[in-house]
Amino acid sequence: MAFQLGLTMLKKTSLFVVIACALFACTDDKSKEKAALDEVIKIHDEVMGKEEYLMRNKMQMDSILTPGPVNDKYSMEQKVTISAMRFKLVAADEAMSIWMQRFDPELKGKTHEQKLKYYAEQKKAVTRLDSQITVAVEASDKYLKEIKK
Repeated sequence: MAFQLGLTMLKKTSLFVVIACALFACTDDKSKEKAALDEVIKIHDEVMGKEEYLMRNKMQMDSILTPGPVNDKYSMEQKVTISAMRFKLVAADEAMSIWMQRFDPELKGKTHEQKLKYYAEQKKAVTRLDSQITVAVEASDKYLKEIKK
């Protein structure tokens, strides 16, 4: 009887340990997923902070490219360069918009591994967008300062 009681207690204890481990693993998985998502969102937020500069430069370039006597001081070569830089700004802005439309932070029905893989891919994608926007903004800043001297 004591043996049987001890065996029953052992089974209950083992079941408790298994459940506790499963819950801990689940909690650990959720924290890893949240951390991975947070990294993506952090980069996204930094990129969005550059949106103001992107739009400012685009508007300045639009003004220069608008026909009129005020803009006659710019050469055709300068306007072609401005047009090409403006295109890069627009392309970077559109790429960010497309990424944001397609990004799915919830990933319902996906496994832990699928979520981590997706967030890692999205981190790379948003980092590339950050670089694309940074390069376009910095180049256009530099050129606008040069031609406005």
